[in-house]
Amino acid sequence: MVAFHKANKGGLIHEVETIYEVKFQIQQTYQINAGDLILEYKDKLVLDDDKKLTSLPGFEYDTRITVYIKNPLLKEVKLKLLCSGEDSADCTVSMQVLCGLTVLGLKQELNYKLGVSPYRMRLSFMEDVMTDDNLLRDYIISETPTFVLQIAKKKLSNFSVTVCQFQKDNVILGVNREDTIYTLAFLYREKLKLDPGYEYELTWKGQQLLGPKTLEECDIPNYSVLGVVRLKK
Repeated sequence: MVAFHKANKGGLIHEVETIYEVKFQIQQTYQINAGDLILEYKDKLVLDDDKKLTSLPGFEYDTRITVYIKNPLLKEVKLKLLCSGEDSADCTVSMQVLCGLTVLGLKQELNYKLGVSPYRMRLSFMEDVMTDDNLLRDYIISETPTFVLQIAKKKLSNFSVTVCQFQKDNVILGVNREDTIYTLAFLYREKLKLDPGYEYELTWKGQQLLGPKTLEECDIPNYSVLGVVRLKK
């Protein structure tokens, strides 16, 4: 049995072996693009189109599979994230996101917001880990989706950079090569207790450092000296 979530319709799917064949029959019958469908079976999303129905736990041929239609790429939704981890207090983060954003893109936005580098994040939905290359709309099946963000314990710092401030004491920050410029900027703001409205950019060899890139991607060696420039309002 296939049940349509939004239209509250149902239909029987016959002579199919894989998830893709289920989607294709729905496409043929209801003129809905197979690529716009999300299938849920026993409170789990089935994202692998090549998966055989008989490999689903406890599957029987009168089993009910719920079908959702993916949101448009540019639709904005309010996302709730339940955060936990050894290095962070349990908390809830709410933010507006586009359904067309990738999972990695969401991690980068969280990196800017929380100061935690993406390599320490694990996002999951319905107890399944979300894949970086997938779009958020591949997982969104409600108007107010909730994901789980697990933050891994921070590694011992094996790397340091110095931020050189004009006519002020330099600031030494302990980081890792996998950390991003967003993380570095967050640590700098946190260490100096700067107001949220204080805007600045970090520089390396006279070039602006871009937020999502890691120190390794920027070719910044250990014990480097960075510059900081306050931006005019």
